[in-house]
Amino acid sequence: MKGYKVVFEEKGKLISALARGKAQVIYEPNKWASAPKWLTQQGYHLTFFRDLGSAKYFLEKWDYFYDKLQIWECKISTITQLPPFCDGYQIRLGRLIEELLPTWQYGTCMAKQIKLIKKVWPEE
Repeated sequence: MKGYKVVFEEKGKLISALARGKAQVIYEPNKWASAPKWLTQQGYHLTFFRDLGSAKYFLEKWDYFYDKLQIWECKISTITQLPPFCDGYQIRLGRLIEELLPTWQYGTCMAKQIKLIKKVWPEE
């Protein structure tokens, strides 16, 4: 299956757009990536968007570091059910604390592995 992953470019590396600290994932084009083991053991894996429009809508909410974000077309391995939404700051610290609001953005999906295939935004 194909999807779209938003990543953050920092010092030449592609990392999770929002997940930092103990939840951070480093992505390399054409290599499979997985979430940290402590997250997968609790049912949390890698997020992606099912369509390019959803990925671009996500970018609009993070305009203060817009110039560092990229959207990649990606291959997906084993889609999983979205677990409850958790506080991003707490995840960075290695804790999962559920939140009622906000919820997952429309178009968000979760998979056990993601492989970045082709950068689609910004266009070269």
